[in-house]
Amino acid sequence: MDFTSYGLPDFPIDEETQLVSYSDVVNVDGVAAADLYQLGLDWINKYYKNSSSVMQVKDNQKFLLEGKHSFYVMKDIKGSQVKGELIKYQFNLMFRDGRYKYVITKINVQKTAYYGIENWLTDETLSTEFDIQSYLEQIHIFFTETYIPSMLEGIVPAEKKVEEQW
Repeated sequence: MDFTSYGLPDFPIDEETQLVSYSDVVNVDGVAAADLYQLGLDWINKYYKNSSSVMQVKDNQKFLLEGKHSFYVMKDIKGSQVKGELIKYQFNLMFRDGRYKYVITKINVQKTAYYGIENWLTDETLSTEFDIQSYLEQIHIFFTETYIPSMLEGIVPAEKKVEEQW
């Protein structure tokens, strides 16, 4: 579905689940799955203030990390930025030798029942509301310009220092 015709960001939709899902496989040549797993865990511990409350699964046998977190999108009220909706999401990191896959999905709005942001995207009335458009743009920017770049920079092995030989 092309959301750009409504002035909305081009959200990636998983064909199977029909949920907004940011996903990619990142190649890290020559790095063992166990080392990538540890780098992923280190990044999570550094990125999240209270990583223990975020983490749902830490499996060092299957090299799998799963967690849930949330953040607020901001709303403009008479020129002041105030907290708008609480946005929740789930992330999965799966590690193999030489690569890892991340999936960010189940992006939803805090309500009494699950309310995926897909509802905002598919409802023409909602998708044209200024606040909803602003929320969707903030969500897209958070994942594409903050979260994913931080992860990509954080899950990188340190370069080995080659000592000069005399």
